[in-house]
Amino acid sequence: LAWLQVQDFMTQEKIIPRFLKKKKYLIITEPQSFKNDYTNEDAEGKLLDSTKYVVLPVLKYDAPLISATAHWIVKVHTHKKKATVIVELSKVVALYDTKDDPTKLIGNKVSTGVFEKKMETYIISHLTDSQ
Repeated sequence: LAWLQVQDFMTQEKIIPRFLKKKKYLIITEPQSFKNDYTNEDAEGKLLDSTKYVVLPVLKYDAPLISATAHWIVKVHTHKKKATVIVELSKVVALYDTKDDPTKLIGNKVSTGVFEKKMETYIISHLTDSQ
């Protein structure tokens, strides 16, 4: 049941799966844009905007962000009547407009946990509704 709720949540959020392996309960999404859904941290490591999905680094010379994309990887593990949903943010590509050439940062950056919490809330509310 949790697997179906994860699929419903992804559909509701208009997140397109690139790879969906039903027998393994695995979804890898198409690259998703985070240009309008990222934040940075202050000097103490606190999020500047706690409503965003992704934390990106601030370049020391304050270069503006051109684009930011990443994949979500969602795995559902079930055992007896319990399920664990694991969500990872992968292959983040952030492109900054530096003076001479664009600077591209590639790696696994940090999720703020907002997406994961939103998915958790959706799954729990829909599991409760179906019981």
